[in-house]
Amino acid sequence: MDEEIKIPPEDIEKELIEEKKEYTADEKKTILQKIQGMSVPERVRLALWGNREVRGILIRDPNKAVRNAVLSSPRITDSEIIQIANSRNTDEDVLRQIPKNRNWMRNYGVIMALVTNPKTPLSISTGLLSKLREKDLAFISKSKNVPTALQREARRLYLIKLERH
Repeated sequence: MDEEIKIPPEDIEKELIEEKKEYTADEKKTILQKIQGMSVPERVRLALWGNREVRGILIRDPNKAVRNAVLSSPRITDSEIIQIANSRNTDEDVLRQIPKNRNWMRNYGVIMALVTNPKTPLSISTGLLSKLREKDLAFISKSKNVPTALQREARRLYLIKLERH
């Protein structure tokens, strides 16, 4: 099984797999058109093997299986996860899946992105507050971009941390 993961399927176009620094608007449009013409199983396979641009498109796919395949891609990076967690266009189901991966949750940027995203379910963002630094708790307690309940909890934790010093 591991051998299959290392070698991408030959039927997927190379331009959808190989990483590239910059894409022109026309290239992005072409990639999007190719993806739109694919069936769900093809998009799932592409989500596992596709390049960063392809994963960025497929993470917004209406099909949950495709979005989950992007998250389980062996090629996905921490910076992409931070970008996904920061995006207000990210589906709530995706924001629920990210905290389930221990490796991603070791990255402070991922935690901060999840907490500050207003679409992150309150139960998840509240649970992550205890992992934040004092200055970030202070920031969140004053932020208008997060739910009021999260602001209050951040303020409460911030005051507790201040008392400990």
